[in-house]
Amino acid sequence: MSDRIDLSGFADPWLVGYDAHGIQELITASNRPLAMLGASGTITRFDSYAASSAPVSVFAGGGRGVELVDGHDAAIARCRLLEAHYAEQTFGGPLSTAAVPLDRLDQAASLRWLRQRLELLADAARPPGHGYLAAYTRKSDQCADCGGYQATHESQRRDARGERVCLRCHAMTQRGRLASERSGEEIQSLLELAPHGQYLAALSLDGNNLGAFFEDLRTLDDTRRASGALKQVFSDAHAAASRAIGSRHVSLATGGDDIRLFLPQSLVLRYLDALIPELERTAAALAARPPFRGRFDRFGVGVGVVLADAHLPAKRLMEYAHDLEQSAKRHCRTNGPRSAIDFAVLTAGDASRIEPSLRRRGRKPLGFGETWEDALRDAAALARVPSSQRSLLFDEPADDCKEFGNQWRYQVARHAEWRAWYDATGREWRDAEAVVRDRPRAHHLDLLHFLAPDPRAAASTTAR
Repeated sequence: MSDRIDLSGFADPWLVGYDAHGIQELITASNRPLAMLGASGTITRFDSYAASSAPVSVFAGGGRGVELVDGHDAAIARCRLLEAHYAEQTFGGPLSTAAVPLDRLDQAASLRWLRQRLELLADAARPPGHGYLAAYTRKSDQCADCGGYQATHESQRRDARGERVCLRCHAMTQRGRLASERSGEEIQSLLELAPHGQYLAALSLDGNNLGAFFEDLRTLDDTRRASGALKQVFSDAHAAASRAIGSRHVSLATGGDDIRLFLPQSLVLRYLDALIPELERTAAALAARPPFRGRFDRFGVGVGVVLADAHLPAKRLMEYAHDLEQSAKRHCRTNGPRSAIDFAVLTAGDASRIEPSLRRRGRKPLGFGETWEDALRDAAALARVPSSQRSLLFDEPADDCKEFGNQWRYQVARHAEWRAWYDATGREWRDAEAVVRDRPRAHHLDLLHFLAPDPRAAASTTAR
């Protein structure tokens, strides 16, 4: 597909835009990885269908797209076709569509108008499943996988004799099985990503300030080039990071500038260490080319990571990871790092309260790079301190709490292991104020789980 869009053949050019809602909810509706793979692939196939069937596709990816058609009637017909096809493929998934005339001399204004119309329509989108999936009336008719719709098919899970699932979960599992057979790898359960008591990691990642970046683009040609380049940057970086971890993950979404996946706890650091530098490197190379010149040189991402028991609902874990991703993105906007990571470890006592308020007082996202590396170094040194001596770190008291300060100074004076931690991390333990101010923090306890191959070795660090 050429980057140049020829408008000479359009007597009355109109822009058509679409935006799918609830993609994360659709993909994580079932806890089965095969169904998640099938749902994710469904979104990708819809984008491919939209791009290939449009008269002119400006961009399509991640359940969003902009197209060019000729005439008002053709634009309305295209909107209805996209809505119907998406609903059919997702069993009632809501898709907003909008159409606006293209101003040939001020294409940026038309693109802004289209974005505004789509944003207004998002609030009025119908609920998912409308007209496709009947709600169950008895508990015994509930889908065993998603719990949201009436069970109509026998479950295909090997360990689920007698269970039934809804039409959507059945179809998504079938699609996921086809996808896994093509890739040569079939993961039956998220438990397989967390063997021997390891935690499961839910990861959500999104590019920073890309909305403002696209709003500054002036033409359809620039929008097409930017969208294609951005999609390629994320796709190539995710592929490189996947190779670094031996493809041991379940990807939920890798369209546009979104990446969401589940992977083993022990592979999180390896994945991020491969992904983020590659994203930043390729974006920096793009910054030297029009229309990206001066725009991508500070490109970065916000990352949210949740470590938790693999039995917890996948949907809730990914929602929490997405909340942490948003926290990391805010940290980049206010504190300046190109990329940042916010993370949480859910222990058994946290399982019923998966929400951002779980974050310990004083915890902040960490900028990827020197800040992140320093925190990992400090956590690695903390691993050499006996777990029985870490209990004072759990509650993250204020630095000016006199009672805690006295307790902490006594702890450090009494135990050589704590003094060794200060020495290893370049901190001063002889200064009465510095020893409290520069002590290890609660997030170092969480980072122990990223460093430990088996969480049972670090479990006592977060015992309540």
